Order: sequence, then structure tokens, then C-alpha cells
Amino acid sequence: MRKIYLSLSLLLLSLTLLPAQAVPEQLRQQARQEIQKRGLDEQEVRQRLLARGIDIDNMNVEQLQAAQPQIEAVIQELEAEKMSKPTSSASRDTSPTATNDQQALEKIATDFGPEEAQDIREKIDQGATVQETISEELQEKAKENDLDPPTRIYGQEIFRNKTLEIYRASRDIKPPNSYILGAGDVINISIFGTSQADLQFEIDPDGFIRPSNMPRVYLKGVNYGQAKELLRQRFRQAYRFRPEQFAVSINAARTMTINIFGEVENQGSFTLSAINTAFNALVAAGGPTDIGSVRNIRLMRGGEERYLDVYAFMQDPALQYEFYLEDNDILFVPIAERVVSIQGAVNRPLRYELIEGEELMSLINFAGGLQANAYTDLIQIRRFTDNEELLIDVSLQELLDNKEDFLLRNGDQVLIKRIPEAAENRVSISGAVQLPGDYALIEGLRVSDLLRRGVLQEEAKLDVAFLFRRQLDNSLELVQLNLEAILNNPGQGQDLLLRKRDRLLVFTQERYVDTYEVSISGAVRKPMQQEYEPALRISDLLYLAGGLSPQATNFAYLLRKDPAQPNDVEYIRIDLSAILADSTSVENRLLQPLDELRVLNRNTYVDQATVRVSGAVRNPGEFPYDSTLSIENALTLAGGLELQAASNRIDIFRLQIDENQPTRTLMETITINKDGLLSGDAGTNFALAPFDQIVVRAVPEFEFQQSVQLEGEVLYPGTYALLKDNERLSDLIERAGGLTPEAYLQGAVLNRSENGIGIVVIELDKALSQTGSRADLVLKQGDVLTIPKPQEVVSIRVLGTEANELYSSELIQNGRINIAYQGNKSAKWYIKNYASGFDKRARRSSTSVEYPSGRIDGTDNFLFVKNYPTVKPGSEIRLVLKEPKAEREDREPVDWGKVASDVLTSATAALSFILLIQRI
Repeated sequence: MRKIYLSLSLLLLSLTLLPAQAVPEQLRQQARQEIQKRGLDEQEVRQRLLARGIDIDNMNVEQLQAAQPQIEAVIQELEAEKMSKPTSSASRDTSPTATNDQQALEKIATDFGPEEAQDIREKIDQGATVQETISEELQEKAKENDLDPPTRIYGQEIFRNKTLEIYRASRDIKPPNSYILGAGDVINISIFGTSQADLQFEIDPDGFIRPSNMPRVYLKGVNYGQAKELLRQRFRQAYRFRPEQFAVSINAARTMTINIFGEVENQGSFTLSAINTAFNALVAAGGPTDIGSVRNIRLMRGGEERYLDVYAFMQDPALQYEFYLEDNDILFVPIAERVVSIQGAVNRPLRYELIEGEELMSLINFAGGLQANAYTDLIQIRRFTDNEELLIDVSLQELLDNKEDFLLRNGDQVLIKRIPEAAENRVSISGAVQLPGDYALIEGLRVSDLLRRGVLQEEAKLDVAFLFRRQLDNSLELVQLNLEAILNNPGQGQDLLLRKRDRLLVFTQERYVDTYEVSISGAVRKPMQQEYEPALRISDLLYLAGGLSPQATNFAYLLRKDPAQPNDVEYIRIDLSAILADSTSVENRLLQPLDELRVLNRNTYVDQATVRVSGAVRNPGEFPYDSTLSIENALTLAGGLELQAASNRIDIFRLQIDENQPTRTLMETITINKDGLLSGDAGTNFALAPFDQIVVRAVPEFEFQQSVQLEGEVLYPGTYALLKDNERLSDLIERAGGLTPEAYLQGAVLNRSENGIGIVVIELDKALSQTGSRADLVLKQGDVLTIPKPQEVVSIRVLGTEANELYSSELIQNGRINIAYQGNKSAKWYIKNYASGFDKRARRSSTSVEYPSGRIDGTDNFLFVKNYPTVKPGSEIRLVLKEPKAEREDREPVDWGKVASDVLTSATAALSFILLIQRI
């Protein structure tokens, strides 16, 4: 339907946009008639499109193509409304269409049968049209009879199922090295070595890029991989970098116009990114139609032609990069000349297009080869020739053995049958035999013969076995046999003659014996399960488990279950000490099936108490409590007291637990002497209790000296300890004897290591003139203050300036130039006098100055006047470029010859649409 909608939109274009004299009136009338046949009104279409903001009277071809989805939606909406309008019975009876409907109903009874005809009549009476109802019945009948074989040729689906895509912009894909560069491609070059630069060039119509201060480089027609190496060699002459510090990328690929004709879903001209190959371009046209070729697609460029083979691409996807396109290339998809189908025992039964030199063996290869169950002695080929259908039998196996092939014609249908199911002249044996499985049924084979072949196991049950036998009506007969009698009297009695598909099942004696287990778990060395034996006692189970573990209690519980009622459990307390002392004790019970002996762990009934030590000790932690643990031992286990520990302030928090009363927390403070022994009122009799918490306090305001580093232009640089809290920058400078005459305060830098802060921007001149102010920062441990000498140099980054036109590459280092400081001038003054002024692409308002202290001052705007920052010694001036604007295409003069060609193309599209509709 998409093709029809596109033709309709082009038809509307021919009726509205083109002058009346450009299209013959007869063709215009035919076009209107075809629109009316579809039930559409030209004026109504116009109104619907205008409601969506689409004015087709004032749109060019490109705008019309862009609005294609909305035009399709309007056409679908109008057709849906037309189909949903009910038709009155009177109109059906009197209109000319009613006569056709009646004829169709008469034919339904013949084609569908009386029941289906009745269903169709009922639907028509409810308001449905004859055409809709018959279409639905045909679809349902096709599903029931599997009459909907695939119509597409293998390979066409890759253009419709997103296997391939059309790339609208170069950012959608990274081009491979085989991509051919051309005029209009935009190339980015990034250098990040000793030299640093971010450059962008567009290949001009002559095929060159033109770097500043370098010879031009010719890139048109060079592939991307070769271009990267060429650019690396050329730029090494002007920049310093290692090979891995040079990167080339394509920022925007050129666009091109490709013409696609023939058997494609949408013919015409397409404007695409040059990143696309011929395979991608076909996606823009919707790919080949159901009858379009996938093996002989022609790529025409000037007087040269190349052929695209989709099958070759599917076997090697890298092949697509050999088919890059150029502007005005033509792709033509012809009708597939030789299409054959293959069905049956192949891995991919479909329709395939064959080219010259490809026959039956190639077809089987395209279909993924034969399946394992393919019957190769005889295959069938259905062929239509001389107005009749022929059935050809071919021995595929003979062709394979002789390495021959079979010639195929267009429309041939190849059927490879599957090997029939395995013969049913077999019998089987399973169960308690050493060699179970199928055995060939030979004449006179009996049960005893099958038993000898299967070899009975020693534990086989001989008094009962079963023979499963299928009757002719596929019903099952179950025959009970006595194998012992059969083996003792072969050929007689129950030693039956076997029939095809008989199955003998031999049981084991174990199948008819109940087996139980007993188990032991808990505080034993090896918890386990043991098969039950009637003479087994508790002592035996203990020995089998490796005996009791050291944590075991002297009692256990025996959990006894009744096999008939396994959910009912009886708990029996067992005295293990009595059993271990005397195995003849009454406690040493005989075990019963499903008994479980559970030995308990004595630690389960003990609360583990701890003592915690924290505070000014070297290794804080928790230690298991014992009455032998003294406070001296606890402090020693915690690594002893730290240097800042206060020996006269050791707090102990104790949990008081009274029976049936809320708990309370008590605190006592003790003192220890220099040897770590208790002293004071507590004496030496203080004892720890379970859950005590010992906290060793630190001496108030105890801290080690903190130091800072002072470097540069002061009288006494070096390391200084902070003598008081909140010591500031001005205090440190004063203690260092003050500044030298060479001190450059605007370049002072503070590096703070605390919390990884790093460089802190300061204003040392303000800190010294306004002591105690916010500028006069408080110093921290590890601070490094550096006061340099004046730097009589100013740096200007050349990006955004015209410096490249003024200086040689030797003077421009790392993208900047260095000049002598000329006083407190503005950044604009320095750029104008030393960098040849601003580049036309520069964004002047971004001009900024970074001072040696790290502070950055930017450009202010006031009443459309820019106030540029002042430059100080050691400063760096920088700015950025404006964002590139999208280039506006120049309006070309009207080419009336092209207009005439477009008119002819539109008229041809309208005529094609008329012919297409007439065939529907």
C-alpha cells in the first residue's frame, strides 16, 4: 500500500503544483478518475492536509517527500471513513454495484460452499461490503489450507527488517578505512602531544585542505585509512607528537544525490550522506520489490557499470565497503530472471535467485545444505514448460557421487523428501537388564531369546515381568509373564512369539522392598545418614559418625517417626553418658526406620560475654570475658595507651542486670599509674564484669605540632610550625621576616593538601593590607605558600586570533605565543598589538585572563560595550570560537530544462499509478 500512497501524493503534486499546460489534459482527467475510483475527493484531501498544516500549493518536491507520512495518514483516514459508512439495502438493490454483488454471491456458493455463502450473506446484511467479506473468507480459507507460501526472494528481507539501515548523518556511523574522501567532507584533527591543537578542515572543490602555515594537502579520492597516515606524516613537519597522540576523524560527511530505479518499492532521487554504501542506499528506496533481483543490481557511474550481489554480501558483509557511492550515481534493480524454490529436507527452504553458472548444487548450498534426514536417492523437480506441468525425478545421490549438477529453469520447484521413519520390525527390553534397548525382530523370536540378548541382571525379579503389546488398532495389551518359568521351559508356555513393537519390562527385586534410613546430626564429628538395619543401636550410630565432638552435651534427643505416619514425631531424651559408660545400658536403644539422633552443642546454652576497649589505645576492640581478665590485661591486649591518653580519666561503663528488673548502666572512673597499674580509690581490687566497656580519654587539647611550608620571596623561607589556633597568612609572612623587594604578590599560590583540596586562589596583597579579613586565610596543616618573583611575560593562546598569520610555527608553542609584559593594558590591547587582532570566528565576549595565582577574570558587557580584563605579569589570555552556523544553500536560478524533466517524471509517475491501479 505504501507504493500506492506515494503515487497518490505525486499525482496530487502533478495536479496542483505543475502548470496546466505541462501535463496533457487527458492524463490529468485520467488521474482524477483514478482518485475518484478510490473514493477520494481532491478538495477534501486538500482541506484535511491544510488542517494539519500542509499546504501542497506552496511546497516543493523535497517538502512534499518530508510530509509523505502525514499525507499517507490522511489518505488512510479518508479510505477508512469511506469503508466504515454503511450502505442501505435499497441502494444495494438498485445500484449497478448491486448487480455485481449479486453475481458475486452466486459465485460464492460454488467457490466456498453453501455454509460459507450463508456466513457471507449474514455479514453483508449487517452492513459489510461484498468485497470486504469475500477478502476475509479468502484469508481464513488460505490459513486453513496453508495456502500462503512466501512470495519474496531470499535476500530481499535484509532491506526491510533493519538488517541494513540508511544513515542520515555521519554521526550515525564511524566510517571504515575504505571510505573514499571527497569535496565537502569535514575532517577533525586532534593533536595532544608536546604540541596541542584541535583543527577542523573541509575538503574544498579542488580536493585540498589548507592548514595554516603548511602546504595544502590533496585528499579527494583518497580512502580514509590512507588519508590518516598521509595527514600524520604532513603534520609531523609542523607539530611535535608521538604517533598515538594524533587522531583524525570525520565530523560531517558530504551529501550526494543517488538515483534509484527499477523494481524497488520507491523510485526516484535520494539525498544521502556519503557514508552510505550502495547497499544502504537501497534501503532508502525500500529495497527490491517481490519480483526485484538481488543478484544483478547495477551500479552505473558515467559509462561504467558494476554489479551488486546480495548473496555475496550476506556471506561477507565487508563486501559492502567496496561499493561506496558518488554524486549522481544510478542504481537499477531489474526483474529477477531465474527464481527457483526448494522445499523439504533442507535447512532454509525458500525461493532463491540464481545467476549464470549456478544450478542445483548451488541452490542446495544457498538453502543451508541438506538436513541429516534428507532422502537423496530420489528428489523431485516440478517444472512448467510448453503449457504443461512436468514432474522430474532426479537421483541426487548419483549427482553427488559423480560430482555432477542439474540444470534448473526459472520457476522450478525442488522438493527433497525426508527419510521415512525407522522400520517398525523391532522389539525392545528395558529395566533390570545389562543391555537394554531395541533389537531386530526376526522370525521365530521369543521372549527367552530377548532375555538372552538383554542379559538379565542378578537382582532381576523373575516371577513377574510385563510385555507391552500394541494391537492393530493401536490399543495396548499388557501381558504378565513369569520369567523363571520361561527360562526353565524355553519355547513353551509363556515363552511367547514376539511381534513388532513389543516391549518387555523387567523389574528389580528392590522395587518391591521398602528401604529406610536413620540419621545423626549436631555435635558429632561427621553428621550422616545410614541405611537402616534392624540390629542397629544408638552406640553404633555414634561410632559411625566419628563420635561426639568436644562441644557435645551429655544428652541427646531421638526423633522417632512412624513410617506409616511420617508427619508424627515422638521426642525421646537419651542419656549419652550412660551409653558411653555401658553399651548394655537401657538407654542404648535399638533404632527404628526413620529415626534421627540429634546431639546438642553445649555452647548453645551459654551467652558469650565480651569486654570492649576503645578511645586512646592503639588497638581498640572486643575481647571474650573471663574472670581472669583484669583491666591491666584488657589495656595490654588493646595495644596499650597512646601518647595522648589521659591516665587519670579511664571510664568504665557497666551493665547492671537484676532478675526480672530493667537493666541499668553504671559508670566508674579509675586512674592508672605510669606502669599501667591501678591506683587511686579503686585500688588494685577492681574486677571487670561481663559486657564492661572501657573508654580511655585523651588529654584535653592534646595535639602534635602542625607545620606549613613557605617558599619564595620572603626573608626566611622554610618550614614553620603553627603557634596558635587560627594563624593566618599575614601572621606567617610577619614571622618569616616579611617580603623581599622582588616579591610578586599577585602571583602567590597556596597549595592545600588537607582533604585533597589542591591549589587555592588567593589575593595575598589584599590579605596583607586587610589583615584578619576573608582574604587573609587561616592556615592548615600541610599548607604550602609560594611567593614568586615577577614574571615579565604574558602568554596569548592563538585560538581565535590572527596570530597564525603573523608568527611562524617555531614561535607558536603549544598553541600560544609568549611576549614581554607591557604594563596594565587590557586583554584586547594585547590581542590587537601582539596577535594581529581577533579572528572573525572568535567570540570576543569569551576573552578571559588567568593570573599567576589561578584567578580568572572575564569580559563584562555594559550597554553593548565590552570591558576587557586587565593583564598582569605572568598572565595568560584566552578565548574560544563561535559555534559554527548551519550553511544556507544558495538559491540557484530556475533551470527550466530541469523543470520540464521533472514535469515529465511526475507525469510518468501518475501514468504508472494509473496502470498499477487498473491491475488491482
